[in-house]
Amino acid sequence: MSDLPSPIPTILAASNIALVVLGVAVVGFFIWTIRGDLDRDVRSRYPWRTIWMSQLPFTEAWRSRIAPGDLAAFVRNRRRHLAFMSVGLLLLWSATAYGYVHAVVDVYRCHVSMLDGSMLQQRCRPSDPPSAAPR
Repeated sequence: MSDLPSPIPTILAASNIALVVLGVAVVGFFIWTIRGDLDRDVRSRYPWRTIWMSQLPFTEAWRSRIAPGDLAAFVRNRRRHLAFMSVGLLLLWSATAYGYVHAVVDVYRCHVSMLDGSMLQQRCRPSDPPSAAPR
């Protein structure tokens, strides 16, 4: 078992890189969402409740209150906000998966170090790699 190369460093590096890339993508989506917001003159023509309802998913009653000329801007703004919410959910799920991967790797390291026999008499702390555990 010790002859095989360990995939742990590769898995941890991939999870770190994926989380950083996704964080940068969320920042990019946030800037894209802010830049595509409704113009001030369009926003001033409608009450805040109508604008707020236009950004929520599963609401359609706001469409009857919007002038046909402004409907395209509202739909574009709605699409941007829904895309940003979707990417935010993806980041939340990715952060959860990141924590899960790190927990599994810590348990695996502890388990392997116990199987090697060097840690049978001592308690393994999951946050320490097996080589740095106290002897």
